[in-house]
Amino acid sequence: MAGPELPMLKTWVRFPSPAPVPAVVALVMGLALSADVALAQLPGMEEEKPNCLVSEFRALALSSIEIKRAEAAKSWILNTGKNCSLDRLLILRNNRNQWLGHADSAELAGEIDKLIELAAKDSPGLVRGLYTSPDPPKPPAPAQ
Repeated sequence: MAGPELPMLKTWVRFPSPAPVPAVVALVMGLALSADVALAQLPGMEEEKPNCLVSEFRALALSSIEIKRAEAAKSWILNTGKNCSLDRLLILRNNRNQWLGHADSAELAGEIDKLIELAAKDSPGLVRGLYTSPDPPKPPAPAQ
């Protein structure tokens, strides 16, 4: 003998409606434009120096055998790094450990940081940002 059949319950979940598409597009465009303006105003980023191809460093790092990779990367940084603009030096710094793997070293990091400091010498805030943590966000004002 089977027991009584229980009714099926339907559960409806309400999700908040997404922001209107034009508002999202406007927000994304505004952020992109403000980032371009902010980067264009940093010293060392306005001039593009020849003979500094990040792709060249990346290819060198990824194609060198591991035991020669550190030596090749250091040689490239010492010989070519001085020709790099600030934005390209930041790209190198941000990707070096991924591209170099075990060949990455504190010595190589120091050489790249030195080049960044030289390129950003007119911007003490940028140099300070290399070695310090950003200020924590301010807590929201208490509700009234």
